[in-house]
Amino acid sequence: MDLFIYKGEDFFVNGKLDVSVFQKQENKYMYIPDKSGHLKHTIRNFILGELRRYVRCCTQEFNFLKTKNKFFKRLRLRGYKKLFLLRLFRKVKYSSRNALLKISPQRCIEGKFYSEMKENNIIEDAEQIFHETFSNEFLNLMENVLNSNGDTNSIEVPVNNIVVPIKVCSFIIFSKNLSS
Repeated sequence: MDLFIYKGEDFFVNGKLDVSVFQKQENKYMYIPDKSGHLKHTIRNFILGELRRYVRCCTQEFNFLKTKNKFFKRLRLRGYKKLFLLRLFRKVKYSSRNALLKISPQRCIEGKFYSEMKENNIIEDAEQIFHETFSNEFLNLMENVLNSNGDTNSIEVPVNNIVVPIKVCSFIIFSKNLSS
């Protein structure tokens, strides 16, 4: 993340830490040179993406402007034309910080994050497969094992006249098929 977190003026007023972009002195800043074989849109998007990252990471506009100016100078040293850079740098403003920090509507549906929804769907699918695969007797037996207070990690259960070793781990059941 390369962040510099410090106690700024906001800390003494609101108790909030300030954040800015941390850049090592040893960094050579070997950005893609202007004369590389990369497509124009790749170059534009890399520059715009870096500027947006600076906006998101800096809690103070002053820090954003300092970092932005250093980035501009470094790109000029890599051969980028001043006019090309000025056009791109005008597109990203610190005033757009709140919009850049918000979660897009595609990632948040009904108050749940996408990853949480996907996880719930996987669990529901697994439960459906589990219920379709095993008999009610087996499910009842496993429920008793899961609800027991013992330290049972492994049991042997008869399934279709075959003794199947079952490993119980954190409410997830793995069975080894011995009918080969």
